[in-house]
Amino acid sequence: MVRAARPQTGFDAFVEAQMDDPEFVAAYRDARREVDATDRLVRTLDATRIRRGYSKARLAKLIDAKPEIVRRLFTAEAPNPTLATFAKVAAALGLRIELVPAGTTPSAAKRPSSSRRAPASRRAAPAR
Repeated sequence: MVRAARPQTGFDAFVEAQMDDPEFVAAYRDARREVDATDRLVRTLDATRIRRGYSKARLAKLIDAKPEIVRRLFTAEAPNPTLATFAKVAAALGLRIELVPAGTTPSAAKRPSSSRRAPASRRAAPAR
């Protein structure tokens, strides 16, 4: 389906004029990356929800949230959920959120090594 081009708004004209400024371009690209990352997360969660056959209302119950929270997450033009909301929805769908180095795919990323020791409750008892 081909969408008809929407008429240029005053904001569109403003942004277009600012694209000659390298500082603006850098800030715009940073903001665009954030918006795109949020969009990818929302789309992945929604696709998983649909694949699993969960309604938005059922998912809301699973995360103990009002149905409108989940509905807005998946239908708002520019959702801006918190990381906690992402984590709850992901967990309810059997997913987890991982951070990977930029430029890698999740499957190619290695878990970060930590120089910190595990808490005493998780360390093996010394051999005697």
